[in-house]
Amino acid sequence: MKRQIVFLLLILAWAVPALGATYEGLTPGVSTRAEADKALGAPVQILSGGRTLAYDPAGHDLKALSVRLCEDKQTVAVIKLTFLKPYASAMVREWFSLKEPDKTETDLLGQRIETYTGKGIMLHFTGASPDEPVAGLSHIETPDTAKGHLAATKPAPKHVPAYLGLILPTTATHGLRVINTYADSPAEAAGLKIGDEILMVDGRDVSGGKLNTAGFDEIIASKNAHDPVNLRIRRGEQVFDIDITLAVFDKKAIEKRRKADEEQALVLYRKALDLKDKKEYAKAATLFTQALPLDPTGNNIYTFLALCHHRLGRHAEAEPLLRASLGLADKTYSNYLLGTVFMAQGRYDEAAKVLEHAIELRDPEATKVYDYEELGICYLNLGRHAEARQILQAGYQINSGRHRCTYLLAQSNDKLGRSEDAVTYYQRYLDLNPADDEWKAQARTRLAALKPAPGARQKSGSDKNDLMKGLFKAIDTVNKEMKDFNRD
Repeated sequence: MKRQIVFLLLILAWAVPALGATYEGLTPGVSTRAEADKALGAPVQILSGGRTLAYDPAGHDLKALSVRLCEDKQTVAVIKLTFLKPYASAMVREWFSLKEPDKTETDLLGQRIETYTGKGIMLHFTGASPDEPVAGLSHIETPDTAKGHLAATKPAPKHVPAYLGLILPTTATHGLRVINTYADSPAEAAGLKIGDEILMVDGRDVSGGKLNTAGFDEIIASKNAHDPVNLRIRRGEQVFDIDITLAVFDKKAIEKRRKADEEQALVLYRKALDLKDKKEYAKAATLFTQALPLDPTGNNIYTFLALCHHRLGRHAEAEPLLRASLGLADKTYSNYLLGTVFMAQGRYDEAAKVLEHAIELRDPEATKVYDYEELGICYLNLGRHAEARQILQAGYQINSGRHRCTYLLAQSNDKLGRSEDAVTYYQRYLDLNPADDEWKAQARTRLAALKPAPGARQKSGSDKNDLMKGLFKAIDTVNKEMKDFNRD
């Protein structure tokens, strides 16, 4: 009983200021969006093109709490509260001294809505009858507030589109990690870098996929030019806040500048490609680096610049570029290249995951099997020999002329104790590989160890080996004009 009395007193204490159509000091038609954020906390969701803001109701003993903005997206029009549980309609009317409603209607679900214009209140019922419980209420602008607006000499602020110049992922799986910034933008001036992770926006937690790029863009679109935005950033082991003042979004000027920059970037990109194909990776990297700020959404620039760094042994520099590339487009080659970067650093678990994804994305008509080979090497290094054999066998079926894949397949069978298969593929590798390299020497050593003594007979008989050799010769005849694909 005491608990019920205390709760009723709390309701009455809340209801007194509500009689003036206010909530938490906010008055529809008067209070601004900035004041709403200050009173209610940062929005947890932004809907309806930036006009509806949902706030965390937990601290207000409510089930839901939202604010509808006027067309200018700056002034509060409606404050809607949904109770934790419905209340008897007679009780609610008594709390707010409500008599006859000025207007009654039903929503799309057939639930009754009563509007009390003079009180600045709308009641939302759980059903169509006026005797149904009340699920919540909305605070709306009163006639007195509207008159005050008309008499005001200061016009409502005009919405001026804001510009940040920040490039975020277009793919859904990479979170709010910075891809890049546009030249001469507020984001660039603030010092945001490739790979920075956005943890909070204006005090709102957006980490762990709580907000995607579209939601972030909604927040910026709801602001005016010259408004501030606060970002909490994680860069490596550091976490820090950045305050950025938004610029005016001049669409024509920005598009004109970008077009000119992209044309210049294309010239540099073509020259860099030529150098990359000639394996002049240092020179190519210089030109790709010059092209990147001119076309920061150019996916291939990130990928090939990363390739150059990788070939030059600069793996740490290659990784963020490839993550940026994948944020723009989830492509087979970028995943494959990131896998090889991880492998070069001994990060075989991470490498295996991205290489598995690369194989999922690959063109079924493709004949190159580098991704299968690298994944097989990862599995071998991780001791997952059966998986290595399986993936390498799949690669071998696609291109049986790859001596590298053949050697790895022999090795995986050898690790599993499948001596006969290992002998077959080691011999096949020796027949395919024209070079006298370290792998060839190792293959000969393993063959000598695995082959039975003269006169001995393997379990499956020599006739099986003869049959396999005949099959391989037939395959060689069919593929004699197939070019052996060498790695870049």
